[in-house]
Amino acid sequence: PYRVARQTIFTASIQIFRKLYKNRPNLNHETARMEQQLATLFDNYGFGVVAQFEPHTGQTGEIDLIVYDEHTVLLIELKSTYLRSSLKEIHEYKNVTLNKASYQLSKKLDYVKNNLSKIVDNNIISPNFYTWIVDTTLEFDHQIIEGSLKLSFEELIIVLNGHNKFLDFVSGQQEEFTLVEKFTTLKDLVAYIENNQFWQTTLSKLEETTRGQHRI
Repeated sequence: PYRVARQTIFTASIQIFRKLYKNRPNLNHETARMEQQLATLFDNYGFGVVAQFEPHTGQTGEIDLIVYDEHTVLLIELKSTYLRSSLKEIHEYKNVTLNKASYQLSKKLDYVKNNLSKIVDNNIISPNFYTWIVDTTLEFDHQIIEGSLKLSFEELIIVLNGHNKFLDFVSGQQEEFTLVEKFTTLKDLVAYIENNQFWQTTLSKLEETTRGQHRI
């Protein structure tokens, strides 16, 4: 309970900060650090990574992350936002923020497809392309927004770090985090995320723990 309470306080504090200072001047620096963090984690798997890529055309805009291997290319649009507390905010978040992010990704995807050989340093033959909107909230998670999958930054961090037992403290166990099976290809990682394997595994563990606590 002590650890859960502390986590709740920390989460609420970050939420309030993000909401009250949503136009903070260091927001771009904050998201840049997040982009570099993700880039490092992808690189640890041996995938090619291009972070904060500036296209030559002025209408495309910066591409936060391009991750690739010899058969797959993944584009990520990263957002640092806050949980919405009213129906109006939720409506604006989906129909303005997320729709805009998806529209931007579609333009960036077209650019990458037309200039792939100039962006990456290895030969990719007939790759599969994927686009993700990665945000710091769970709202509309795992929904397809105008062709792009929306997921949380936290989920991606947990998966890339291989923290398969991050819920063990809920059940009172004190085991160290164990690694999930290492993704050998980017396609495997994309399939794991897009097939919702993370939440299916996590929620089943949480349900088992909750049932055990109720029996006690």
